[in-house]
Amino acid sequence: MEEPQYQHLGKKTFWLFVLSGCGPALGFFVFAVVLLFLGKYIPEDFSSVFVDVIIGAILLFVLALGLAFLSGWLKYTNYRFTLGENALQIKRGILRKEEIAIPYRQIQNVDINRGIFDRLIGISRLVILTAGEEDRKERGESEGVLPAIEKNRAEKIRQELIDHSNVQKVVEN
Repeated sequence: MEEPQYQHLGKKTFWLFVLSGCGPALGFFVFAVVLLFLGKYIPEDFSSVFVDVIIGAILLFVLALGLAFLSGWLKYTNYRFTLGENALQIKRGILRKEEIAIPYRQIQNVDINRGIFDRLIGISRLVILTAGEEDRKERGESEGVLPAIEKNRAEKIRQELIDHSNVQKVVEN
């Protein structure tokens, strides 16, 4: 039996994963900028210490940015999916690896969610709901989630999942 070909989510997803980890880096950047503006109010006795603090904040910014990039890259490379012969298979996780197989026969609904930010950058969140998932749905969870996929690709995957699962598509008039 042939090993399925896993796909990554896309370049936009990579950058979203990187941006999601940039909060601390942004904090250090703002701190360094504020210190630079406050520099003119610092007595000359403390100027060398103040410069060291600014350099430290800039170094922490660069380090945090590098960690955000590394973290985003690891998340991206470890989140893969494939439309197998009998199931959608998702592999995800960096430290805690998960392998999820969602048999097509259990798929009851395939939703595409797009918030305002998602629509602006052209991505979608694909949520696959299966039989027996009502409890999870109430808590806003689903085991079958492709978090950020380009809009056209999400629609194609949705259609393939609907075709494989024999779910009827509801068309709005």
